[in-house]
Amino acid sequence: MTARAGEAHILQDSLTHAQRAAIEHAGGPLLIVAGPGAGKTDVMVRRAAYLVTTRGIAPENVLVTTFTNKAADELFDRLYQFVGDRAHAIHISTIHSFCQTLLERHPEAHPWRAGFEVLDARTQFLFVYARGAPCRARPRRSPV
Repeated sequence: MTARAGEAHILQDSLTHAQRAAIEHAGGPLLIVAGPGAGKTDVMVRRAAYLVTTRGIAPENVLVTTFTNKAADELFDRLYQFVGDRAHAIHISTIHSFCQTLLERHPEAHPWRAGFEVLDARTQFLFVYARGAPCRARPRRSPV
């Protein structure tokens, strides 16, 4: 597929003006906020593919974040359809995982240094409870 054909595939006719503008945005990072069913995932996938195939951005310089692991997996699968194996080089993760990675890679940039630990939901509850804070929430049972 030529670059022009790839661009046409990414910028299909069914996109709204706002979606197309988000995909072609040239001003640096872009935050996409929209309601359910508005096409956020499709726009994120097409934007990343557009950056790699049309703008010539190296895949390892593209970051795509979302809130759940399931959504991150879906983003990868859909992005793979546009860019093939280059999708492996694009950083696709949850926002929480991305932030944890930053903290781990740059311990000098925050007060917790290299010794911080992310607590799971049960340990968070116990931590708050042990400190005597009033807490009415009950820890959710792990499916394991």
